Amino acid sequence: MHGSTSDYANRNGLLAGAPLATLPADPAPEVPAARAALRLTQTPCQRCGTLVAGLNGRYACPVCDWANPWKDGAR
Repeated sequence: MHGSTSDYANRNGLLAGAPLATLPADPAPEVPAARAALRLTQTPCQRCGTLVAGLNGRYACPVCDWANPWKDGAR
């Protein structure tokens, strides 16, 4: 059998109560250009009037299943 856990900690500088090493902060990830252009937009549903939100003018109503035509979306 190998030494105890405390023996391992003592040999490797992992003493109880010793401060933990801090890692450098990760830099913020870069947002791809295609995703940076996305805009959250809102409009009333053309069928039932519920306020719906979509990306770049593309909408789908969760209440009545209306969706605007694809050509009406992002340009």
